[in-house]
Amino acid sequence: MTRSMRKKHVLCIIDMQSPKNAWPGLVDNIIREVVAAKKKRAHIIVVEYNSPETTTEIIKAIGRAHYSKVVKRDIDGSRLVLETLKKEQIDPKEVLVVGQSTRCCVLATLKGLRKALTPEKVTVVPDATFPEAWKEEFVDEPTLRQKVKAHESVAVC
Repeated sequence: MTRSMRKKHVLCIIDMQSPKNAWPGLVDNIIREVVAAKKKRAHIIVVEYNSPETTTEIIKAIGRAHYSKVVKRDIDGSRLVLETLKKEQIDPKEVLVVGQSTRCCVLATLKGLRKALTPEKVTVVPDATFPEAWKEEFVDEPTLRQKVKAHESVAVC
């Protein structure tokens, strides 16, 4: 007997291996998104580049919640995220993307996810990525989640 696809919210944490390179508040804002995701019972996917471990504070925030971890060898993690969703039998309601390298890995993963899923399902959280992410061409206003909404919401995804 096969399980049917489950509708779930998804939080993707992209390349948060090194907190020393993060701008002040980035790790705290990602932890805020993790806490909100857990409240909503969202599926969390941690995407790492070439296998260094994700920042300890973020992993501690995830705690005992079920999550997936994938290690990518190139800048675009979207294929691995999509494979994980398929393996976990998740049909995402919404995918929130947070992370550090917005001009490289976050951008490539976001574009790949938007191409594979409907673009309106995939959203970058502006204060949980480097600030330049909000100004990039790939972040269009309808899918840019505002800071106020992020703080009002009990759920991240």
